[in-house]
Amino acid sequence: YIGYPWTPVFRQLNSFTIYQKLKQIHKQYNFDIVNAVGEEALFFPRFCRDTDTFLFFSIEHPQLDSVKPQFRWPNFFQFLLRLFRSRDLQIIRFACLHSHEVITPSQFTKSQAEKIFGMKSEKIQVIYHGIIDEMLIENEKHIRNVNDAMIFYGRLEPQKGVDLLIKAYQKLLNAKIARQDLVIIGTGPYEKDYKRMVAKLDLKDKVHFKGWRSPEDIRNIMSKASFCILPSRSESFGLTMAETLAQGLPLVSTSAGSIPEVLDQGRGGWMAKPNDDESLFAKMKEALENFEESQKKARHGREYVRKKFIWEKAAKSYEAFYYKLMAQSTTF
Repeated sequence: YIGYPWTPVFRQLNSFTIYQKLKQIHKQYNFDIVNAVGEEALFFPRFCRDTDTFLFFSIEHPQLDSVKPQFRWPNFFQFLLRLFRSRDLQIIRFACLHSHEVITPSQFTKSQAEKIFGMKSEKIQVIYHGIIDEMLIENEKHIRNVNDAMIFYGRLEPQKGVDLLIKAYQKLLNAKIARQDLVIIGTGPYEKDYKRMVAKLDLKDKVHFKGWRSPEDIRNIMSKASFCILPSRSESFGLTMAETLAQGLPLVSTSAGSIPEVLDQGRGGWMAKPNDDESLFAKMKEALENFEESQKKARHGREYVRKKFIWEKAAKSYEAFYYKLMAQSTTF
């Protein structure tokens, strides 16, 4: 095991070992389908051609546009750096273009695959993810109060917008709009950076880092919170948003990526502009000052996600899709 920041650098090497393992397993079980999700798929098209096996690829990457860094001579070295960093996406794109069909977790990701990877719409099937069972369990009823703590949970990295949240939260305190503490649950490569940011803004008494917690712990914390703030800059699906709504907790998020699909176009929660702390501040302010409306949105969101994002439903959709494609063709 090689820890961060070297894990992403060497992750692509998994494609060699997984390819060899796949050949061994196929000799034993002679399976018909391979469904890949990441950089391990580099040699899968070759394997599937050699074994007459169907190859499906499920796109989970939140930022497909980074596969095409913009070239400018004055920033030539930055261009090369971005190209190097997007090598995982180059592999994903290759696997998608050489797969039998592609599955995306949202309409947004489908449109991105069409636009950025140059894929045909009919080759892409949207199958939404499901909410884990632990986040569907009902907690003991709690009367929410607008002054209960706000929470964030997820990976501590730029994609999740934790820096935007800290800035917007400080503005709420300075404007004397918010009294609640902010609880940040999670770990990640930028944890130390965010803690330094909190210290620099003199917020150590108001912002509390709790590390990672089990789904049960997160659910219990949610039951006593006023809001969950998840200001992601990009999302291919937005599972934490769906989990938050499943618990009936008022949510402030953004309109980035597929989030509007999870929030039922804003009927299930408040949506700020992506990568904009001023917009996030404004939406948090609106949510606080209209707490009844926030709870109304949360109730709608709860019913919406519990019907739409179920793993049993997703599994049946995958199975039906596999059988349909296999019935249409006997060769890869």
